[in-house]
Amino acid sequence: MILPIEEIPSRIKYLYRKNFKNLSDFAKACGIPYTTLDCIIKRGSIPSLKNLYKICACLNIEMADFLKSYEPHVFVLDETSREIIKMYDLLPERKKELLVSYLRGLLE
Repeated sequence: MILPIEEIPSRIKYLYRKNFKNLSDFAKACGIPYTTLDCIIKRGSIPSLKNLYKICACLNIEMADFLKSYEPHVFVLDETSREIIKMYDLLPERKKELLVSYLRGLLE
């Protein structure tokens, strides 16, 4: 099964965070402008084939493997849930930690 095109940015985000300290280091290693990767990660822009190739090479992964869909879609999010996730993704790491702590407190 092939990864849906709209999921490419989130796959890139997941893999870069797993392998690099920050987006700036990832951009330098890939040879792609920081602003280009920032648009892909934060706005969900679809990278050009050339940039996707560079990203895969930088992550030491074959493009065919990158584009494989490994997980079936298990659930569907409503509009509010999608909006919350988008806002969460835009937060810096420290604010994400604070938000998670706040939500855990609400659940107690």
